[in-house]
Amino acid sequence: MARPGTEAEVEKDYVMAETRPILELRSVSKLYGSSQDGKVLDALDLVVQTGESLAIIGPSGSGKSTLLNIMGTLDRPTSGAVRLDGQDVARLDDRAVAGVRNKKIGFIFQLHHLLPQCSIIENVMVPLVVGEHPADAGDRARRLLERVGLSHRLSHRPGQLSGGERQRVAVVRALVNRPSLLLADEPTGSLDRKGAENLCDLLVELNREEKVTIVMVTHSMALAEKMGTVLELDEGKLRRPRKMELDEKAEKQRRAREQELIEERRKLEEERKAEKQRRAEAQRKAEANRRAEEQRRAEEERQAEERRKAEDERRKAEERRKAEEQRKAEEQRKAEEQRKAEEERRAEEQKRAEEERKAEEERKAEEERRKAEEGAAKAKPAAKKRTGAKKKPTAGKKPAPKPKSGAKKEPVTGKKTAKKAAAKGKARGKGKRK
Repeated sequence: MARPGTEAEVEKDYVMAETRPILELRSVSKLYGSSQDGKVLDALDLVVQTGESLAIIGPSGSGKSTLLNIMGTLDRPTSGAVRLDGQDVARLDDRAVAGVRNKKIGFIFQLHHLLPQCSIIENVMVPLVVGEHPADAGDRARRLLERVGLSHRLSHRPGQLSGGERQRVAVVRALVNRPSLLLADEPTGSLDRKGAENLCDLLVELNREEKVTIVMVTHSMALAEKMGTVLELDEGKLRRPRKMELDEKAEKQRRAREQELIEERRKLEEERKAEKQRRAEAQRKAEANRRAEEQRRAEEERQAEERRKAEDERRKAEERRKAEEQRKAEEQRKAEEQRKAEEERRAEEQKRAEEERKAEEERKAEEERRKAEEGAAKAKPAAKKRTGAKKKPTAGKKPAPKPKSGAKKEPVTGKKTAKKAAAKGKARGKGKRK
């Protein structure tokens, strides 16, 4: 950013700038004659950065054109240093200065200074006649003329153009050599308001598109404000314009007030947001508490349901256990009854079998006795025949009566029969032992 200042400040700006300044003036003074009354510039300091656009305003006779001529190496300062792209041009001879001017500086004057006998394209290419120039300079000239809306006027002469068109041709002529610095001395002085605005807008666009540094001298504050920086030349010094300072002060106050309003709105918005957040937090906590309460109740209901289910399961298990015990007890009882019935049946069977066995034994004993009696009865007649004598019965004993013919022998049954059979058996046993 271009700024006035002391030599120390300029040196500081020079050292600290991210890019090297394209133009630097240190303690530049210009004195006409030997009297101090002829001092136009008084120890002026200025730093212009590459790609910057600067407007210098001031009343007539304040030295604006003189300052612009010193910047463009058309004039030399009485004292001080002028550095162009880091080179002190004030110490160069005229030939070297002319070479630097042709390569690095483009000029736009209040009058276009076009050659009336040459066409537009020829006037644009006049700077290419001197010194070396790029191979594509002709194409660049046509492109620039097309850029400023004069591609259809290439073969026309200056007398066939309007004032605004002639000034646009002058702008293209100043840019055809790709200068680093473009100096414009009242370029809109001969134009009407509309033409002046259009030309100034064109310079701003070219500054942005071509990346060329522009320093413009003008009386119009409205046009100057289109540039990036505005300085006022007054009493040989550059400073911020008083009007701009007042405007800036008012603008600062307005911005401060706006900032205060913004800050108040911001605080209100923050308070509103804080209140909203507080309410949201309270709602969130209430919702969290409600959910926690619902979860607690749900958990209690779940635990109660689990206890109820567990109680039901326990009760059912107890009922099943008791039913199972009762069933087993009933089965055991039935099994015991069956066992006892079976034992009674077996005892009854054994009893019957014993009685049958005893009856069978008595029957067999009775048959044996009968057979023995029959055998004894058969044996007696045979013995009588052998001995030939009959024995008398023993005294006191009567012969056993013979059974009547046709009489049936009673079956041996009951306890009496068994006792009789047992007695007979004992008697037979005693007789055999005797």
